[in-house]
Amino acid sequence: MVDASLRRGSGLSIALSDATVGVSLDKLGDWSITVGLSSRSDRFHQSISFLERLGFFQATENEGRVYLLWTSLSPKSVMPGLLLSRLFYKL
Repeated sequence: MVDASLRRGSGLSIALSDATVGVSLDKLGDWSITVGLSSRSDRFHQSISFLERLGFFQATENEGRVYLLWTSLSPKSVMPGLLLSRLFYKL
């Protein structure tokens, strides 16, 4: 759904109870997905482990939130739509 609705050079963000998710498709067709997790969440460590298994890496931390990044340029890259469906199912 998300991969079909985004045009090159655009993005979207979604706010969940304990996380924010940003999805962007650059002008070259490369995908980036960022997830910001509250360190106060009961599922914080479980969510970090899950995201790292999907190929996300920790990018930065700011004011009690940890931000993880995934890009389609990664050697372990999967289809963005499949990745997002797994992501939203778990978060």
